[in-house]
Amino acid sequence: MKINFFKYQGSGNDFVIIDNRENNISVNSNLIETLCHRKFGVGADGLIALEGNKINGFSMSHFNSDGEQSSFCANGSRCLVHFAKHLNLFENKITFLSNGKKITGSAKNQFVTITMPNVYDVKTDQNGYFILNTGCLHLVVFSEKIDDVDVNYLGSEIRNLKEYQKEGINVNFVEILDEKMSIRTYERGVENETLSCGTGVVASVLAANEKGFTVESSVQVKTLGGDLNVSWKKIDNEYRDILLSGPVSLVFQGQLVL
Repeated sequence: MKINFFKYQGSGNDFVIIDNRENNISVNSNLIETLCHRKFGVGADGLIALEGNKINGFSMSHFNSDGEQSSFCANGSRCLVHFAKHLNLFENKITFLSNGKKITGSAKNQFVTITMPNVYDVKTDQNGYFILNTGCLHLVVFSEKIDDVDVNYLGSEIRNLKEYQKEGINVNFVEILDEKMSIRTYERGVENETLSCGTGVVASVLAANEKGFTVESSVQVKTLGGDLNVSWKKIDNEYRDILLSGPVSLVFQGQLVL
């Protein structure tokens, strides 16, 4: 079997994207793990399949590198928007389903912006860590020096706590800087620190606002893979009109023979 693929990255969060609008590729855990494997495949944090058509609407399915389908991936959605633009599927904006969530995106050259799901019911756990769902579940820990944090060890420890082990949770370590925030994320499904996590960036910004930090309604966030921008409004204890923006690039494309 020959599969044409496109390798994308959004602030270091990388994906293999396949065009499956003809529904001729059987996407299963073996294919996903093979394509995402960094030694025996293309190598990526996840796999994205573009599906649908202009008449019935486009959609994307995102799978983590472990072969499991994720609940939502923001950076992956931004990459999908760029890919759709590359295929000339839209001119100004595209609305599509991203793992079942309605998303609108736009692309201007390499800069891609997407809408995010509304967020409400922000909680804290017994340790005072913030828990919120920005399309998938996130835990946010504030730290003074995240460069010194062993993200893989602590992230794995928290992610595998009894209360989170079954469903999994993404763990974000956040430092508040003078003009922007800095974040490092341990992602479930990848089971490792990634260079960036779009839903984690949004979760961290909103958690910082809940904690009482002075957070602008449009804020720049530093990740290991580059900067992202988050804008938002809070109305009646609900975060709305959330936008996630940042650069995206097509790294390379090719054909894999399986």
